[in-house]
Amino acid sequence: MLVGSVYPWVSLVIWTVYFAFLAFLLLRLIFNYADPNPFGAVGRFGFKVRKATEKFVYPAARFLATYKVDTRLAPIVTALIALFLTYFGWRIIGNTFEIIDGLSDSVGSGNPK
Repeated sequence: MLVGSVYPWVSLVIWTVYFAFLAFLLLRLIFNYADPNPFGAVGRFGFKVRKATEKFVYPAARFLATYKVDTRLAPIVTALIALFLTYFGWRIIGNTFEIIDGLSDSVGSGNPK
């Protein structure tokens, strides 16, 4: 029951949040390489995007800096880590719903083994 009715909506929310986060990271990557005028409208928007994503990207940038890799690539590393965490979180939730469905079906049929 949960897998058929609730899980598609939960899955949709999880992946929508991931893709919104990915869009912000890609915008940050574009603004990192474009280096817009900080006093223009695009520069102010880029600063807002950078400020919003800094707490997620900074640890990856610091990691890349220790190995002398260009820190402008940090949004890509952050996006890959977020993809990894999103996928495994999505599967954990799906498996939990399947377990709950299996237990509720077996209890409902009188065979709780």
